[in-house]
Amino acid sequence: MKRSECMSILGPKLGEEILVITGTGNTADQLAEYRRPQITLHSAQLGACSAIAFGLALALPERKVVSLDGDGNLLFNLVVLGDIANKAPKNLGIIVFDNESYESCGRFPTATAGNVDLSAVARGCGITNACTVRDLEEFAEAMGRFLKGRELAMVVAKVTPEPEYNRTKELPSVPETTFTFARHIEQLEGRPVLPARK
Repeated sequence: MKRSECMSILGPKLGEEILVITGTGNTADQLAEYRRPQITLHSAQLGACSAIAFGLALALPERKVVSLDGDGNLLFNLVVLGDIANKAPKNLGIIVFDNESYESCGRFPTATAGNVDLSAVARGCGITNACTVRDLEEFAEAMGRFLKGRELAMVVAKVTPEPEYNRTKELPSVPETTFTFARHIEQLEGRPVLPARK
């Protein structure tokens, strides 16, 4: 299955009330087909995607937070899975699109192209609700549970690389999106996030 196919299932279900963080690569471009990019914190640096989502989940425990991570991205900071498991925020969900490669920088293989199983790593860290899905039917079923559930969860979606994918929408710059994302949180929560300018 392809990540873009998964996104056609997931994207329409990610309402504006959900806080979404994506990593680097094509994930943000594909999500922009279904969700305004101004309300998504996109292109988190390698290793930072699920870490940022974790921090938001702790800061806003009543708000659903979703990390759309990648295998290469997560492998840069596997320790975050232990930290997440120890705090176990019930409002955090992690989806890892695992294409077994660093697709955006030459398609070099990641460790998951070998023996590394990210859902097994997550369970070993203490995230008991972690699974791997390999086809669209499994993905759709997992997303139904994932979005309705009220417990820490992680789904690893094994996808094929998509070097042929061409974005149809331009994303705002990362600095711009940082501010629009913060303003979006302010509107949802009804309180300031960024300090007022003096």
